[in-house]
Amino acid sequence: MRWNASKTNIFYWWLVSKIRRLAYSKLSEMKSIDDIKLTSVKFAVSSSWLGFIQALVVTLLIQLLTGIPKPSYLKELDSNQVLLRVSEEIFDYPFWLQDLSHLPIFFVFAWFWLRYLGPLSGSFLKARNTIIIAVCFGYAVINELSQFFIPQRFPSVGDLIMNVAGVALAFYSHKKFCDYLSRNGALKFKP
Repeated sequence: MRWNASKTNIFYWWLVSKIRRLAYSKLSEMKSIDDIKLTSVKFAVSSSWLGFIQALVVTLLIQLLTGIPKPSYLKELDSNQVLLRVSEEIFDYPFWLQDLSHLPIFFVFAWFWLRYLGPLSGSFLKARNTIIIAVCFGYAVINELSQFFIPQRFPSVGDLIMNVAGVALAFYSHKKFCDYLSRNGALKFKP
């Protein structure tokens, strides 16, 4: 039996209708606007152990992905085929796209740490703000400089700029999002 376009369309519309029903049922389960505010606050602030674990996992994944040597070096070592395949996939796309990929990766990294450590507030001289800035911007720089020690890898000014830009964009977006939540009464404190 051949699969044709009409069957694909039927399946597509069936799937869309299921997703819509699920979304409507979830929205109808929300008792009030407070449920939506709570969901937004959890997206912005999560100072629980789970928030810490999530931020740590994102950091470790970034370090793992950026710490893999080039495939040619792994072939010399006669390394595991899985590691070799991962390395080939990472280095398979164009160099300019590799540079650009640092921006969203470090945006996500900084957002998770901002969620856990709390939004920036008031003066940059506050201890919490200093810790947030040191963790996020410090790791963005250290991650790139650590490539000095990885065989056949080297730090790149373009990568460093994208790392720092991703962190800065996350700081700006997170601050604006928390200000919005604060104005609408979802956050109990003014960031």
